[in-house]
Amino acid sequence: MFNNIEAISNSVSLVVTQVPQVPQKRTVEQIKKKINTIIEKNKTLSHKTKGMIEILLKSVHLFYAPIEEPIPAQLSEEHTRIHPIFHTKFKIC
Repeated sequence: MFNNIEAISNSVSLVVTQVPQVPQKRTVEQIKKKINTIIEKNKTLSHKTKGMIEILLKSVHLFYAPIEEPIPAQLSEEHTRIHPIFHTKFKIC
């Protein structure tokens, strides 16, 4: 049974996925601060659990949720233009 996170502390990371793409993007520091606040307020966490979380917080990686884009069938005329040479529609990014 595994019971010593120190043994693998250089090999673990906390990965947060589907982070919302809000105007003020969440940063690693904001996530760490929020987790630390939760740890401080939770008086029932064991010393070992707190230690494991602290080790995970040394390496945090965020993956933002993709921005939803309209599929081609949903594009309106203001989102598309006719290419002058090829006479085909293309998406304006």
